[in-house]
Amino acid sequence: MFAREKSLDSLLELFEHPSSSRTEVLSKALHSALNLAEAEGATLLVTHNRQLERWTLLRDGGSPETVAASRPSSEFGRMLLKAVHPIQLLDAEKDARTGAEDGCPGLDS
Repeated sequence: MFAREKSLDSLLELFEHPSSSRTEVLSKALHSALNLAEAEGATLLVTHNRQLERWTLLRDGGSPETVAASRPSSEFGRMLLKAVHPIQLLDAEKDARTGAEDGCPGLDS
């Protein structure tokens, strides 16, 4: 299967089962991000009960790791806690709003 077809399949898979649990949806989103970006890792910062959770998946890792993030010190982390809609970053390393704690642990950028 071509890379483009794999990416499309992973996106379609996100919406195939509307009754999927929150954990399943976030896990599928991370896998899709890895495929789409052809990246070595992906991180989601998600607000849950007015706190940040960091979901991380490395290409060779298998399943996502979840960590409750401490009180955000970066502008981006504070923005997430106030945001009503998702915020997308194209390159967290180059965005002045992000801090080191917002990146993907185990990877340089």
